[in-house]
Amino acid sequence: MDPGLVGPNAFILFRVISAFILFWIFTPPSKAIEKKDLKLFVICSICGVAGNQLLFFNGLHLSSPLNAALIMVCTPILVLLIKTVSGVELTKLQWIGCLLGFTGACYLIFNQFGTAKNISSGLGDFMVLVNASLYAYYLIRVPELIEKYGAFQTMRWTFGLAFIPVFIFGIGESTGVQFANFNGYHWCAFAFVLIATSFVAYALNSYALQHSEAELVSNYIYLQPLLASFIAILLKKDVLEWQHLLSGSLIFTGLYLSSRKKIS
Repeated sequence: MDPGLVGPNAFILFRVISAFILFWIFTPPSKAIEKKDLKLFVICSICGVAGNQLLFFNGLHLSSPLNAALIMVCTPILVLLIKTVSGVELTKLQWIGCLLGFTGACYLIFNQFGTAKNISSGLGDFMVLVNASLYAYYLIRVPELIEKYGAFQTMRWTFGLAFIPVFIFGIGESTGVQFANFNGYHWCAFAFVLIATSFVAYALNSYALQHSEAELVSNYIYLQPLLASFIAILLKKDVLEWQHLLSGSLIFTGLYLSSRKKIS
C-alpha cells in the first residue's frame, strides 16, 4: 500500500476473497446453516470482517499510526464494557489485568512514536474507534456460532457474507491494480497479507474463541505492539531497551491476571 500499488479497499476485497476460498477448501462437510442463525452470521460478517476492515484501513489512511494504535488497544476494554452492559459479571482480576495490559501497550506505543510527527484526522480516528467497537462486539457474539458450527465453517460463511459489501467498495480500486509492476518482494508481501494475516490469523482467532472467553482473546491485542518491537529488533531495525522489558512485563502480567478464573 505504501508505494500505491494496491488501494485499501481493493486490498480488503482481495483479502476477503482469498480467505473465503481457503476456508472453503479446508472446511470439512458440515450441517447446513439454520435460518434463525442467518441474522447473527450477517452481524458477525459486518462487525468482524467487512465493517471492521473497511473502517480500519480507511481510518488509518486519514489518521496517524500513533492514534490508530492507541485506539485499537482499547478493544479489550470495549469488550469488557459491552459484556458489563449485557449484564455479565466480571472479576476484579479481569479488570486489573486488562488495565495493566492497556498501560503496557500504551507506554510502548508512546515510546515508539514519541519522536514522530503526529498528524491525524478526527474523521480517521472516529473510523478506527468504530472499527474497534465493531470488532469488540464481534468477539462477544461470534462464539455462539463457533460453538454450533465449528471455527472453520463459521469463518467460511462470515467471509462469504462479507464479500457483498466489500465488493461494492473495493471493485473500483481492484480494477486499477497494476500487477505487472509487482516485483518479487511485492508478491511475497501481498501473499503474506492474503494468507497469514487474513486466513491464518482469523482461523487461529476463531479456534481461540472456541476454547477461551472473548475478553481473554481480545487482551492478546496488547501483544501486537510488543511483538512488532521485537520483530524490528530481530530485523536490526530497532534495539532492545529497558522500555521494551517494562512494557512486556506489564502486558504479560495483565494477560496472566485476565486469564485467572473466578475464585469461589
